[in-house]
Amino acid sequence: MDILKDFIDANPEKFHQFTDEEMKKMHQILLGMIDDILEFCRIKNLTLYASGGTALGVIRHKGFIPWDEDVDFSMPRKDCNILLSDFVDFYKGKYFIEAPNSRLVGNHVFIKIKMTNTVMTDLLTKKGCSGFCVDIFPIDYASNYKLVRHIQNLRFMTIRNLLYVISYSRQYDLFMHTGFRNCKFSTKFVAYAGYVIGKILGIIPLESWINHFDKIVQRKIPSNYWVIASGIHSYNVETFEAAVYIPAKIGEFEGRTIMLPGKVEEILKRFYGDYMTPPPPDKRAKHYFMNITFNEK
Repeated sequence: MDILKDFIDANPEKFHQFTDEEMKKMHQILLGMIDDILEFCRIKNLTLYASGGTALGVIRHKGFIPWDEDVDFSMPRKDCNILLSDFVDFYKGKYFIEAPNSRLVGNHVFIKIKMTNTVMTDLLTKKGCSGFCVDIFPIDYASNYKLVRHIQNLRFMTIRNLLYVISYSRQYDLFMHTGFRNCKFSTKFVAYAGYVIGKILGIIPLESWINHFDKIVQRKIPSNYWVIASGIHSYNVETFEAAVYIPAKIGEFEGRTIMLPGKVEEILKRFYGDYMTPPPPDKRAKHYFMNITFNEK
């Protein structure tokens, strides 16, 4: 059962439907954010890979997937630390960052660069932290031993599921409670059970759980395997040999030069299967937003 999907289907009036014009406008704002991030990484000599749907967009569309509303990058952990330390001050208030073990810990286990003076609120947006965003996923070392990786997969995915339940419980309090009145009984029952479990687990603040997860996925000893532990897929699915990433290659994204893992096709095939064939409309990944405000400055 997908509780959030049932909630969205039962409350369509709560979510913003993008017009074609709004989608173009949002893509232009995101391109400006991409340009700033690329500039920063060039000046600081940081490695930045297109990831997830953005990498797919480079390969299949040479830009945005037409119906996609976000941008995904990945970056080696040591470079992420420089980004977290310097990026906000470099652009003097234009952006703020949510990230584990940083000044502002959000509801996610990865990095979100957000533009000030914009609003983009979804079901997992932390109160007071809305904004157009670019997601950056840290790349960490994974063990060279398959059995250890399987154990880590079980460990980390268990913690991530707990994080999801706690985060869901927090958002339930904020703005989801009344919406479940429109859902079927089975969805209400599971939702409330998850809410109670989340409240119990939430005795330890969500931010502490997120910070703990971020620390334990970091391996200090270099290895032949790299992993994005905060990706949408499981730890095992997100683990690849380092040779899949390096040497990197170059692709085109909306007229911009962007870096890709050298064997990005291997990653895309594992994530999406026949990635060159666009899915039918009812199978396309979407993000659902409740509030959208464009910066008109």
